[in-house]
Formats: sequence, structure tokens, C-alpha cells
Amino acid sequence: MDQQHLKIKTFLGTSKNAVLTQIWVAMIYYLLLAWIKFQTKFKGTLLDLTWIIKEMLLRNISIINLLN
Repeated sequence: MDQQHLKIKTFLGTSKNAVLTQIWVAMIYYLLLAWIKFQTKFKGTLLDLTWIIKEMLLRNISIINLLN
């Protein structure tokens, strides 16, 4: 996994626990994106998928149905 995909620009906390939690959340997000891409056979990149999710996040449309 490349660190450029995690997109952690600044840390919200400075304690060891805060930093580790933010890294774990970024890794989980990356893995969920990869899983959605695999399940839907999405042909674009993970960055494309991130943009789609950002656009559709507040709309009442299923992301899985949109990608199929």
C-alpha cells in the first residue's frame, strides 16, 4: 500500500494513540474502497472511486447500484 493513497495531510491529535487511530481509519477506508472496487468490478482507479463516493455521499443513491 502506498502512503500517497492514505491522504493523511495533518494529524488531528499528537498523542501516539491519536496518530495510530487516524492511520488505522485511513487504512480501513483504503481497504473498503478496494473491496467495493473488487465487488462491483469497477474499471476506474481508487481515486476515481473516491471522487464518486464524495459526490454521492449525501444523496439517497446506493453506491453499489450506481457502480453496477
